[in-house]
Amino acid sequence: MRGWFHRFVFLTIGSVSIAYSVLGQEKIIVNPETIIDLARNYYGREEALQAVQTIYYEGEILDPKGERKNGLVRIFLKKPYFQRMEIQMGRIVTVHCVNGIEGYHLQADTNSGRKKISVLPAKRVEELMISSFENLNFLRNPKDRPREVKYLGEKEYQGDPCYKVLFQYGSGIHYTRLIHAKSGRVVMTIDHQGVEMHHRGEVFSKGIRFTKILETYKDNQHINSLDFGLVLLNKEIPDSFFDFPNL
Repeated sequence: MRGWFHRFVFLTIGSVSIAYSVLGQEKIIVNPETIIDLARNYYGREEALQAVQTIYYEGEILDPKGERKNGLVRIFLKKPYFQRMEIQMGRIVTVHCVNGIEGYHLQADTNSGRKKISVLPAKRVEELMISSFENLNFLRNPKDRPREVKYLGEKEYQGDPCYKVLFQYGSGIHYTRLIHAKSGRVVMTIDHQGVEMHHRGEVFSKGIRFTKILETYKDNQHINSLDFGLVLLNKEIPDSFFDFPNL
C-alpha cells in the first residue's frame, strides 16, 4: 500500500540480483528470494497466503501526535490488480480506484451531494495496481509481472539488524524495504517518491499478520498515521465495484 499510500525497462520477469553479505570476516551469498521467504513466513502459513483473493482494510487517520483526526479509511483489494481506497475527512469523501486497466479520482461532499470526478493519470494507475499486486501476493511475484529484486546489504533499524531489499518495477516505480533479519517482519518501506512508511504493531486475520499502524514520513516530517482496526480476507467483492461510477 502507498505512504499515505530513474526510469528502468526490464525484459526479464522476476529477475533476482544475488549479492554478498559480510558478517564479521565471513562472506555469505545472499539471495533476496530467501529474504522474501523469511518475510512470508512471518506473515503466515504458505497455504493461507496463497488462498488470499481479496483484502479489506478499515482504519482511522491519526495526526503526528497520535490523536484522532475524525478521518476514516477503507481499502478494498482484489486479485489481480483491483484497488479502491476511500478516505473520509468530515463531510468530504475522496476515492481513488483502479480496475486493472484504468482508474478515477472522486471527491464528494456528503452534505451538499456535490461530486467531482477525474480520470487518474497512467502513472498513478500503475502505482495503485502495483500496490495491490504486492499486498495481495505478500511480496511474492507470481511471474506475470516484470520486476527486479536486489539485496542492498544490512542496515540497523532501532538497534536491530535488518536486510535492505529493493523491489524495482518499470515506469520508475520501486520500493525499498527493511526486513528484520531474525523475525522476517517488514519494519519500514520507502517508496519511489521518498515517502517512508514505518510498520508498527500487528493485527491478525485468518492467521495472517498485517500491520496495525502505518506511520508516514516525508523529508523527516511525520505526516500522519493509519490505525487499522479491522482486516477481512476473501470478502466477496464484485469486479463492477471498481468500475467508474454513474454520476
